[in-house]
Amino acid sequence: PSDIAQFDVGQRNALLVARAMVAAAAADGHIDAAEQQRIFAKLDEGNLAHADKAALFDEMRNPSSIAAIATQVDSLGLASDVYIASALVVDPQDRRAAWHLERLASALHLPVDLARELERTAWSGDQRTTPEHPATP
Repeated sequence: PSDIAQFDVGQRNALLVARAMVAAAAADGHIDAAEQQRIFAKLDEGNLAHADKAALFDEMRNPSSIAAIATQVDSLGLASDVYIASALVVDPQDRRAAWHLERLASALHLPVDLARELERTAWSGDQRTTPEHPATP
């Protein structure tokens, strides 16, 4: 029974992380093809249930707010997962994305140094560059 409970928590966390990615991708007002591709690639890694994937399509039409996502985060580990997944999906050169990440880091109560390290990790090896103003909660 404890294995089942752990699986359920993992599935909920995977869905929450995916919802955070959608919200980050929509920070500039729309989700472009490259952002969709990064979201779907991450979803394939997460082994989400078919119903959860369908729910994400609905989420793309009406993304969750940062506050709605942050209230479901109950650990620093999950906060880090939510943040790095959000950073993975956005264009770090877009000021709206940087602003979204700043607000997300603040809502998740992430230390500034950790948020910056998560950004560096997310964007390492990426052709995109980090934003002028890294996340500063």
